[in-house]
Amino acid sequence: MTATTLTLADATARHDLQVLAHLDVQATIPTATGPVAQGDVLLLPVPPAPAGEPVPAGGVVLVAGEHAHTLVAPDGHATWRVEDVGQTVGWVGVSGADVLVMHAEHGAVALAPGCWQVRRQRESDGMRSRLVMD
Repeated sequence: MTATTLTLADATARHDLQVLAHLDVQATIPTATGPVAQGDVLLLPVPPAPAGEPVPAGGVVLVAGEHAHTLVAPDGHATWRVEDVGQTVGWVGVSGADVLVMHAEHGAVALAPGCWQVRRQRESDGMRSRLVMD
């Protein structure tokens, strides 16, 4: 991962999303260039997927839970396509900077340009597997 110049404080103010008090809001948000996990969500760089819809100004909830994983992007910098099949939630197309996945408990991660598959993570006790709940 590389680092952006955007801090968590910048991102929360820009997108009107809150994070929990234990996070360092002055920390620089890392930019993922390879697979990255954020709680119960896994973000994987993949070859281009079919086109999606522009991410609206208020963002898109990728996965809801106690705290939502929310995709936010400057106008025109990202697209989103829902594909709720198996563990796959959908696809994000990133064409510009400051495209973020934000979460109140985990902070934020920026996504490098390209196509990203958004997946739910699973955990197993050896007998059964279930979706990780965050």
